[in-house]
Amino acid sequence: MTEPIHPLSYDRVEFRDAAAAVLIDYPARKHDLSAAWDRHVELINETAETRASGNYKKAKKLENKLLDSTEFKTVMLVLQMPLQWENGEYAQITYAEALPLIKKVDPRLFSGEPVRVILDPKISGGFRPIVSFGPLQRANQLACRTVLECRYNPSSYEYNRTGRGRFFAINEIAKVLEKEGYNYVAIADIKDAYGSVMREAIRKSNLLPESMVLNACFIPENTKIICADELFKIAVQNGLPQGSMVSGFILQKFLEPIFKKLGFVNIWCYGDDILIVAKTKEEAFDKLGALESSMMNLPTGPLTLKTKQVYEIGEPMNYLGFWFGRMKDGSIRILPSNEGYRRTYIKVARKLILCDPSKWDILIHEHFCNWAWPQKVWPGRLGGAFNAAAGFESFVLPKLYQAKILLKQNGKSFSDFESYRNHACAVAEDCVPDSVIVSDWKSTLQGNCMWWNKVA
Repeated sequence: MTEPIHPLSYDRVEFRDAAAAVLIDYPARKHDLSAAWDRHVELINETAETRASGNYKKAKKLENKLLDSTEFKTVMLVLQMPLQWENGEYAQITYAEALPLIKKVDPRLFSGEPVRVILDPKISGGFRPIVSFGPLQRANQLACRTVLECRYNPSSYEYNRTGRGRFFAINEIAKVLEKEGYNYVAIADIKDAYGSVMREAIRKSNLLPESMVLNACFIPENTKIICADELFKIAVQNGLPQGSMVSGFILQKFLEPIFKKLGFVNIWCYGDDILIVAKTKEEAFDKLGALESSMMNLPTGPLTLKTKQVYEIGEPMNYLGFWFGRMKDGSIRILPSNEGYRRTYIKVARKLILCDPSKWDILIHEHFCNWAWPQKVWPGRLGGAFNAAAGFESFVLPKLYQAKILLKQNGKSFSDFESYRNHACAVAEDCVPDSVIVSDWKSTLQGNCMWWNKVA
């Protein structure tokens, strides 16, 4: 079996499972699809190795060969093809039915698919415009991301890539804090990071060919945009769209020269969230100042830091949902932050309020297990999941039940589902306290916790 030499944002198992779910004739096509996977990996490896050797002219030809191959197009589309919904049930399709769309996969060309902008309520207030793309445009975005992963090795600052997610970043930070004795961290995030990265800046950066930048990385001109708010409609057309499979990767690459120029040894970036370590408070503020100055003087236009804060290790803080404490022996302990718990509570509350209360018990069970278990950097995560669920049921669930009753009574007053959904999410957020302090509720509340009784 052929394996990619660069980590990709998908793998063989994911492709196989997607094909089995979507294609009704998957058993008969299993061998052909496996061969398509191997061939697409061979083309990716050949392209990456040629570029790494410095033969860019040949690499460009191989890149176009990759994008033109039916095997590559098949993998891209199958991974992004949604199940069809007919008469209240999911319906599979045949490979022959999918083939016309497979042939259209090409990030260098305009897909013609309309997009829908969903206004997602922010925890801090206001709305975040999330763009929902069709399967063909998502396949084109995945193709762009795959080409980028072939072209560039991950930098030491980059964590928005397969195998280098936020938990990896948190673990790396803890190791550096413990090994090198840093006492402070400086945290910043970029104001409207995605919206500030304009298509003209990316087009001039030569990250990708211009045709791919204009047709797959941004919302192409002449695309039909379905959005309830005209201002958000304009905003998503100008900057990197949130909801795209390639936006996070491009943002990281756009910021990379800034970090290189600063020359800081230990700096982490996940999306628009940045953390820098320092030995003293003065050093931390100096590094923040240098970062802000660099971002304000970019030749492609200024970026603004929305928040700039310095914390001593052990002081309550939040970076990617965690904080760092120093034990008596000097070791670093990683735990979910208050904001990390609160964001999780709000996500659960938003999910519950939009479904039938009879399903809440099992959804709480699933969500808190799914939230805690992957967080291997958090010692005692399973016990933490129990405690978090118990706190949710004690302090949020009673208010959520009452909110659901009122929402049901007023549901007919909303003209469309998007308006109803936005209002429901805002109501759900109001049910969560501003400060969520999760302690060991296991012993005191397990008798009243329906979730605990189900899993204990």
